[in-house]
Amino acid sequence: MKVTFELNKNYDETLVQIYANSMTDEIKAIIQICSEDTPSQLFGVKEEQLIPIQKEEIIRFFSEDKKTYCELEDGIVQVKEALYKLEERFMEMIRISNSEIINPDFIKNLELSLAGTIKVNFKTGNYSYTSRRYMKEFKRRLGL
Repeated sequence: MKVTFELNKNYDETLVQIYANSMTDEIKAIIQICSEDTPSQLFGVKEEQLIPIQKEEIIRFFSEDKKTYCELEDGIVQVKEALYKLEERFMEMIRISNSEIINPDFIKNLELSLAGTIKVNFKTGNYSYTSRRYMKEFKRRLGL
């Protein structure tokens, strides 16, 4: 089997082409691997240690001082990915402001404020506020 690889910044997305005279188990395996849409494991950094992040543990992602953080049940870790990429990767999460997306599974309750925002209380005891800009989508995603 011959393999060629070309790196070019003009490509918008990755393209895989296979040229063969017949279908083999090896080609089927390659097609299966290339077809999978599973992102790689997400890691956070805490005290100079890499910590694997499990999807079920994520309470929220937030940005602060041009860095992105992930709040887990057992603490906060810094992540390398930008917030918009995390939002694309974790479609079940809901954006509540320019700097924060939350996991609705960790919402304990919601409090309406006179200012027109919603205070989101988490099961962990922490809380966040929705911005007015994201209020409509937040309500829609929660079915309110």
